[in-house]
Amino acid sequence: MKRGLRRLLFALAGTLTGLACGEALLARFLHQPAIDVPRGMYVADPEVGYRLAPNFHGVMRTPTFAIEVATNELGLRGPPLRDRADGHRRLLLLGDSFVFGYAVAAGDTIGARIECELARDFAHVEVLSAGAPGYGLAHEVFLLRRLLPDVKPDVVVVGFCCGNDVPDALKLPRQETVFRGALVDRTVPELYAGALGAVRFELRQVVAATQLFRLFHQWEIRGIRGEIVKSFSSDAAPRAVLAWRIVEQTLRELQATCAQAGAPLLVVALPAQKQVGVPFRKDAFGDLELTPKQLL
Repeated sequence: MKRGLRRLLFALAGTLTGLACGEALLARFLHQPAIDVPRGMYVADPEVGYRLAPNFHGVMRTPTFAIEVATNELGLRGPPLRDRADGHRRLLLLGDSFVFGYAVAAGDTIGARIECELARDFAHVEVLSAGAPGYGLAHEVFLLRRLLPDVKPDVVVVGFCCGNDVPDALKLPRQETVFRGALVDRTVPELYAGALGAVRFELRQVVAATQLFRLFHQWEIRGIRGEIVKSFSSDAAPRAVLAWRIVEQTLRELQATCAQAGAPLLVVALPAQKQVGVPFRKDAFGDLELTPKQLL
């Protein structure tokens, strides 16, 4: 009995040592390209599922850089809303991580750049960025309706990401929520309810932050990306037909909402990195042998 217990302990110690060595080697030579999102950056929303927390300040970190994320009183990345007593015009940007500026400083986001360009010819223009990572057009419909009474925009611009907004049309709002300050699947709060569940959830977060977990997750993500692209390689594919139908419907709802508010709607097509960057495409999809036509 004692000998069996001793062997079990030795095996456990060996496994833990191997995992620790693997973690250290990955951290030193093959750091995984994950982005650490600060807890509390999101809050749950009954309609959108989740949105950026109002008056939040934190730091998003990657293996190579860190960026500050600060939101205003409405949960939009950027400074507080300006007083409109001066009669300035207001432009509202909707979109996903491209509009949010997932890996860039606040001054380099699309909204900040547009405001800087417009300021050369129009002194009284304010650009508000309502982008959030993971959003699709359906999320943006609900968010727009929530923001309209406070923002009262003169123009609404939707940043349509050509790389993932069509597949993301199948990801409807309320599929994700916020639990203990982290963005999670909607089933998580029930699975990790109670004090013991909270401990299990925090252990899960610790494991998810390890290099070994992120390495396996990257392999999983690569496979998922490939399957999504293949299932959307033709506009006649069943998933593509359904997704485009939802895209059309949500764009019409956005247009109707803007028309009711008296604000013109503009749609801007944003190319995905995999469509314009060959090295990124090779790294993201590996040996899936996807043609440029499938990615367009």
